[in-house]
Amino acid sequence: MKIFFNNRNIDDVSGMRSYISRKAALSFAKTQNHIESVSVTLCDINGPKGGNDKQCKVLIKASYLADIVVVEERDNLLHAIDRCIARANRTLVQQLKRRQHNRQARFSHRDILEHSEQISA
Repeated sequence: MKIFFNNRNIDDVSGMRSYISRKAALSFAKTQNHIESVSVTLCDINGPKGGNDKQCKVLIKASYLADIVVVEERDNLLHAIDRCIARANRTLVQQLKRRQHNRQARFSHRDILEHSEQISA
């Protein structure tokens, strides 16, 4: 799993890289085999004005799935990072479960059809 960092209008992100790497490694530990890359973009929307303007954007490129994009805005950048990574992980797990369920349903439907054809023949 590759992690890419982007920074827009945020000062002092040297410690953020290691924090994000650890957080992503822990959050995506069970699903890392399905992830090709994770891109994290940190942004201060209003600049030095203050307010609810720290933004974290996570883009996950996963094997055989559509790209997952999650954006979170908070007062505190660490809270935005935590929430965004957690939501991205939850979305990835849901998509993987949905994909597995659809594959199982498709195969079980085929098996039923083949079995009914064998019985009627």
